[in-house]
Amino acid sequence: MARPTDEDMADGAAFPSGSVHLPHWVENEWLKQFVAEQLVTVHTKRGFARLEWQKLRERNEALDCRVCHHAYLMRRRETRRSTALARVVSQFEGGA
Repeated sequence: MARPTDEDMADGAAFPSGSVHLPHWVENEWLKQFVAEQLVTVHTKRGFARLEWQKLRERNEALDCRVCHHAYLMRRRETRRSTALARVVSQFEGGA
């Protein structure tokens, strides 16, 4: 997947969905950890297929940090939405 050029960005092009923006100082080891697992199809003893994450490298702390951070952001967004909804409901219930 090619990065959009400055000219493309000026013309309104955007980064592809799911892009991760990394600083220029990130080391190769960190990048390797970031892609340390892959999703594969595994067949059970009964013949059913299921998806399973398998490690490609022993170390994957960077990937774990990314996954935890994403989960935190999703939970934070849910909390904010439910808090805002609660405020609106309380305004209607209070007759305000």
